[in-house]
Amino acid sequence: MIGLLDKQVIIKQPTEAHVRGQVITTWSTLATVWAQVLPGTSREAYRAAQVEGSIQYLVRIRNRNDVTGKDRLLWNDRLMEILGPPLQVVVQGTRLLELKCAEVEDVDA
Repeated sequence: MIGLLDKQVIIKQPTEAHVRGQVITTWSTLATVWAQVLPGTSREAYRAAQVEGSIQYLVRIRNRNDVTGKDRLLWNDRLMEILGPPLQVVVQGTRLLELKCAEVEDVDA
């Protein structure tokens, strides 16, 4: 199983601050972990006279209890939102967290 976790992924957690009546979200690094990144689906949608693309991934990391659906992942130059709660799975006898993710354009990671 160790050989499958061959990509380094940075887990980012949101921190909210209230500044002059506005909520400002910043992203701090929780951890850098080894992961398996599997390409999922991609699709295009026509919205508001523009074509929008969506790329999804399935990311597996070693089991942790501090990763939530509010977090983001940074892999190479790709920023990914976690879609829903992490799922605990067992792959080849190893307990992992499975994260369904979608690539986002926001560069303020």
